[in-house]
Amino acid sequence: MAGIHKCALCLGVIAAAAGLSACSGAPDVEIESPLLGKLGLTGGGPKREAKLLDRPPLVPPPTKKLPVPGSEQPTEAALDWPVDPGNRKKELAALKKQKQKEYEEKGD
Repeated sequence: MAGIHKCALCLGVIAAAAGLSACSGAPDVEIESPLLGKLGLTGGGPKREAKLLDRPPLVPPPTKKLPVPGSEQPTEAALDWPVDPGNRKKELAALKKQKQKEYEEKGD
């Protein structure tokens, strides 16, 4: 008995989807389903292509004279990249401990 109700519910959902896919009042609404496509119940009209805007032009460098790749030595900050979170936590803990010690010594 429950199987009949599930089947009736599924058929009702398919019928509602088929009815909605044929709506001509809302041209922007499309219901796509592989099952409905196999049954031939989808709109099946021509697909509209997306309107794409033109890309802005590339911004050239201010001068044409660029350094030769690899000719400059990397900076200290570039050598430390990426920052290891474990090391960063240790550094912050040591800094906090140092500040705490300085505060205690001042006796403020």
